[in-house]
Formats: sequence, C-alpha cells, structure tokens
Amino acid sequence: MLSNVSLAAERYFLLQPQARRQYLIAIYAGFFGIAIVMTVDFLIWPGSDGIHPSSSTGIILWMVLASIDFVCSTLLTTYFYVKTYQFTSHQLTNNPRVVAAFASDDELHRTTTFNPAYLHNICADVDKKVYIQCATLSASLIFCYFPFWVVNIITVSNGGVFPDDPNGISWSIALVLLSVDAIFTPVLVMYFKPEIRAKFLIANK
Repeated sequence: MLSNVSLAAERYFLLQPQARRQYLIAIYAGFFGIAIVMTVDFLIWPGSDGIHPSSSTGIILWMVLASIDFVCSTLLTTYFYVKTYQFTSHQLTNNPRVVAAFASDDELHRTTTFNPAYLHNICADVDKKVYIQCATLSASLIFCYFPFWVVNIITVSNGGVFPDDPNGISWSIALVLLSVDAIFTPVLVMYFKPEIRAKFLIANK
C-alpha cells in the first residue's frame, strides 16, 4: 500500500515542488516502523497460515497495525489526489496560459488574446480528465485492499474462522483482489500517462 501512497505523493510534489517533503519522509518512516513491528510480531509468534501470528496477543497486534496501515494509506492517498486535483483545477481556472498549454491549436500559444469559450471547453475537459484519474486511482486502493481488511476483522472476531464459509471462498476472493493491485495500479498509471506508456513501448521494441 505504500507504493500507492508514493505514487499519489509523487504526482502531488511534481506539481508543487515547494511543498514540504519532510512530511513525506515522516510518512515513510511511519510505514517502515509498522513493517518492523509486524515482522517482529511474526518472529515472536510464528503463524502457520502465513497471514496471522499464532497467539491471540500477536493477532490483536497484527490487526491493529494492519488497520492503521490500511486507514492511513487510504487517507493519505486520497488526500494527495484531492490536493493534486484542487491545485490543477485552480491553475486551469485562474491561469489562461496553463489552459492554453493543453490546446492543439498552435496559434493559441502565440496570442495573448484567448477565445473564452474555447478556453472554457479545454479547461472543462482537462479538469474532468484529472478528476477521473485521481478518483479512479484512489478507488482502486479501496477496491483491492478493503475486502482483505474486512475479511481479516471478521475472521479474527469469530475466533479465526470466517462464518458460513467452510471452503474459504471469502478469503480466496480477498487474496485475489489483494494480488490484483500489483497489476491494476501499473496498468492504470500507463493508461492515464501516455508519456510513460510511450517510453515503455519504445524500451520493449
């Protein structure tokens, strides 16, 4: 999940390089600390299922840390994408030159007098595009990780067994969605970023 936060933060700081990057360092340090504690948790109480520690204390600690990781990752990713969208929308609304940069008409770049209706259409299109990108990338995080988090909580609360699911279908679905993120996020990035897609295709020719 840290990769999703990093991706959202990278886009935000790319637009606002003057923003305080020490906050990002603190975020990374926090996630690194969680990873260390979870690793120690498993070393002290090794689990047989590869997911939870063996003792009740270890499971509770694992669930608390996993919940903090999920909630913080979701909030931070959403925050960075919201700030990215707000900044872009503000620039498009208040800076005609920024809007003009998205126009395909070369003459538009050479003039200082812009067609208000034309610029408004460009602004609306770009604003919509940025909004869809930010919303989709934020939603993908919840789509991939939320089921796993919910299944974990229900399983732990029910004594280690998911109710009314003897074949473990719920766990299978949650784990598949969790794994999908490794493919889903890169595909979305390449879809939304033509320049990255172009470089990837050139490198693989």
